Amino acid sequence: MRDLCTLMGYEWKKLLLRKGNVIVLVISLALVCFVQFSLLLPGFTPHENMWEQMREVRAYERARAGNEITALHEYHANFAETLAFQLERGRVSQRGGDWVTQQHEAVPTPWIFYPTAGFGNFFSRSAFMTLVIFTAVAVSIAPLFPNEYRTGVAALQLASKYGKSKLVTAKLLTAATFGLMVALFLTLSALGTSLAVFGADGARAMLQLYEPLSIYNLTVVQGAVILFANIAARILFFSAGVVLLSAKLRSAFSTIIIAFVWIFMAGMIFIPVAIPWIFTFSRLVIAVTPDMVSPVRSTFSIVPYEIFGVFVPPFIFEGVFSLVGGIGLLCCAGWVFKRAQVG
Repeated sequence: MRDLCTLMGYEWKKLLLRKGNVIVLVISLALVCFVQFSLLLPGFTPHENMWEQMREVRAYERARAGNEITALHEYHANFAETLAFQLERGRVSQRGGDWVTQQHEAVPTPWIFYPTAGFGNFFSRSAFMTLVIFTAVAVSIAPLFPNEYRTGVAALQLASKYGKSKLVTAKLLTAATFGLMVALFLTLSALGTSLAVFGADGARAMLQLYEPLSIYNLTVVQGAVILFANIAARILFFSAGVVLLSAKLRSAFSTIIIAFVWIFMAGMIFIPVAIPWIFTFSRLVIAVTPDMVSPVRSTFSIVPYEIFGVFVPPFIFEGVFSLVGGIGLLCCAGWVFKRAQVG
């Protein structure tokens, strides 16, 4: 175990000391933080004095904090309309509709109003944040195996005592943990910036104050934690896929190109048909890519997964799918590198 940790530390050091990786991470950090408050800057919004307006709105909302929200007719009407649409399209079965209705009715009412501008701003910009995280991870870990092939080190590693066991395992675990740490660092940076600028109020507010179509009894803080867990699971799957490509293609450039296609094209795939298995497959394709539209809405979607008569919320099923799939891809990447013919 000590040898494995030592090897992982060496691989982590190589990633962190690579000048290109440092530049990518610094740019990524600047982007995810800047976009959190860009709406308030002159030139980024058609409105003037956005800072003053934001302060006025925040003061008004804080004055209303703690009041009950009892006028929920529109909320229930929107839920009924959305569920009817999903039932009509065949995306939810009749039994699934009953399950969704039970979840909806379990949400406690009346709601208590709290200012949620900080969390709401973070949620609304989570699509861009996810895109930046995926891009940073792809560029950073793509050279993990190709550099070893290019320098001839791969032949020595595969012939060494630990070359086909601990060293390969260390590389795979480094890629996975590096992707997760990048996701954690950039997510916390984005959330911290948003809360610092717009306020950290509303931790106890219901998620429905931001996402009215959510049917789950969650607060905005719980929603933020689940959203990060979902992004982390996607990143694990994606990191494993990038490592597998780098081990197979032996080219960092080719790996990055394919990873960018994965990021920018696969996330836009959606097949709006009423055939259940095709609809489910299209959702799983999206589940392992950065959501370009609304990660919050897809994570807490009103449409559950139905597995052998059991209904599972999207954030649970997609998270487990990405986690298990990522472990499988890591194993495949290790198998490919161990059997590489290096001359």
